[in-house]
Amino acid sequence: MSRPSSLLRLGDISVVQTGPFGSQLHSSDYVDSGTPIITVEHIRDLQISPDGVPLVSERDVRRLQKYQLCEGDLVFSRVGAIDRCAYIAANEDGWLFSGRLLRVRPVRSAVEPRYLLHFLNYDSSRAWILNHAVGSTMPCLNTSILSNTPIWVPDLREQCRIAEILDALDEQIRRTQQVIAKITRKRIGLISQLLAKINEDDQSPLDEYLSRIDAGWSPDCPEVVPGDGEWGVLKISAVSGGVYRPTESKRLPSNLVPRPALEVKDSDVLCVRANGVGELVGRVVYVESTPQRLMLSDKTLRLVPTAKLDRYFLSIVLGSESARRQIESRMGGSSSQKNISQAELRRMTVPVPDLTAQCRMSAIVRSADRSILANQRTLDKLRLVRSGFATDLLGGRPPAREGQLS
Repeated sequence: MSRPSSLLRLGDISVVQTGPFGSQLHSSDYVDSGTPIITVEHIRDLQISPDGVPLVSERDVRRLQKYQLCEGDLVFSRVGAIDRCAYIAANEDGWLFSGRLLRVRPVRSAVEPRYLLHFLNYDSSRAWILNHAVGSTMPCLNTSILSNTPIWVPDLREQCRIAEILDALDEQIRRTQQVIAKITRKRIGLISQLLAKINEDDQSPLDEYLSRIDAGWSPDCPEVVPGDGEWGVLKISAVSGGVYRPTESKRLPSNLVPRPALEVKDSDVLCVRANGVGELVGRVVYVESTPQRLMLSDKTLRLVPTAKLDRYFLSIVLGSESARRQIESRMGGSSSQKNISQAELRRMTVPVPDLTAQCRMSAIVRSADRSILANQRTLDKLRLVRSGFATDLLGGRPPAREGQLS
């Protein structure tokens, strides 16, 4: 039986170091060949992404050796998204970290670095860090705050067991994400090839092929997924990811009367009307199947084509690169909230071959979409399983109270 966990400060089991000051390293010091130096932008999914990493000379590496990284170190964002962290793998050993990061170097005799990564990324730890951040306009971390983060520390054997379980689940999640990304890239290329074969004379205003456009409704709803038989309203995230996700919905309060005319149906084509992120405006999904009693929100539109336009084909052409360029040129709104009007959507030109050709193209792309959907469902299940294990392995202890560590 393992010994009970101890509640310690992060500073008791690691050394926290801030990166070099701006005066110590400038962008003009970057070179074409040398040692990478990472910053906040390179933290992705608890790992370091090497894309676009700047390089510094060996002379600067010697000068800044205090800020070198070792395998097993953790790095945290110091400003802004301060709950973002990553593990330094063998490939990043010897790299440098910038002044926008904090480095956590675990004491190996006290804590397993991978366990520490998972614990610091757990919901309660992230909440503690966010709640103790300083800064009025933008949250900031310093070595003192991070060093005082409470950590439940079981014995090393138990730490390794927990890390192995969560690492294995994270690897399955990453592999599934890679499969989805690969199929998605192939899908984009496939669509481009198919649409390139359509005669230019077949380009028409979308308005000629739309029977109507339905706008949605956004009542004030609690952040609760509707249960069986309950009415709900789709969140924008049900559509903006490019795959229809009905679980991204909110329960309609019992004191409000539902609007059945806005209920989403199988084979609907939904479009994002407005979003704070411009690149998500105009995103389109085809609803293969959906639970009953889910309604459109006011930031989504339902595009209802005439009999001359296949619904699946409509979702394909509106997701093409050509349509994307048109949407971006027709968007309105402010810097904080972009949108596209129904009138501008109707003015878009789209390639529309005969119905037989539309259906043939739809069948080809639909095969890829079904593969993406199947993998997305697998990914959702893995994330749910991972969340459950994290709660059992990391969250089964009482939260640290102020003064408990003093």
